[in-house]
Amino acid sequence: MISVNNITVIAAVNDRVVSESNLFRSPLLSADGVQFITARGFSAASQAYNYGTARATGEILIFVHQDVYIPAGWHRQLLAAVAVLDRKDPAWAVLGVVGVDSLGAVKGCSWSTGLGREVGNSVQQPEPAVSLDELILVVKKSSGLHFDDKLQGWHLYGTDIVQEALHMGMGAYIIHAPVIHNSLPIVRLNEDFAQCYSYLCGKWANSLPIQTCCTRMTRFGWPLLKRRIGQIFRATNRNIHERLADPTTKARELGYE
Repeated sequence: MISVNNITVIAAVNDRVVSESNLFRSPLLSADGVQFITARGFSAASQAYNYGTARATGEILIFVHQDVYIPAGWHRQLLAAVAVLDRKDPAWAVLGVVGVDSLGAVKGCSWSTGLGREVGNSVQQPEPAVSLDELILVVKKSSGLHFDDKLQGWHLYGTDIVQEALHMGMGAYIIHAPVIHNSLPIVRLNEDFAQCYSYLCGKWANSLPIQTCCTRMTRFGWPLLKRRIGQIFRATNRNIHERLADPTTKARELGYE
């Protein structure tokens, strides 16, 4: 039976103020038996997370952004979902708290400061995913899944690892375990994003189209092109939603803890 002693938390960290104000406040990190690994100095999420995976002792690997606050008691929701899936689909490999189902609907629930609202729709039971938001990902270590070192940058690796799992005949699911993503608004999908998008469209050409949480991956990439053109004519103030000074207050307000 999986317990808190089987958990390893892995985070790519490059901003002391952001990490200390958010992720490092999470009670889970100081729980007895939980291993916490910080990956610093990497140029891509895949490299940072594979570094953490190689050093992890837990069976449940939690990959999380530094601007995420994990509410008190969150691990109980995670472990409950794991218990359900161990019975329902023992071949599950990757989980997320927000993702896209096979019909293209965004499921799961978490607070996004960057959007100024809760995102997704709550699920009662784990639901199959075709893509997962990268704010927090959970991987079963014994599945053997790794992040693709050829995927450079910091985007769409949630979609990639889901597709890897499905390609290998393993399960990917959205679960109910909301967190606080104390992010800033995304002004535009930049060239770094476009390069990740292009690489994955080539890698998963036989599985296209694939809906992600922010765009649709297609053979010719029209959805991304259309959105990037729209960004030219639409100014977005990244400070329209400032980061919360205390994410724990929002977590309590929303009933997350």
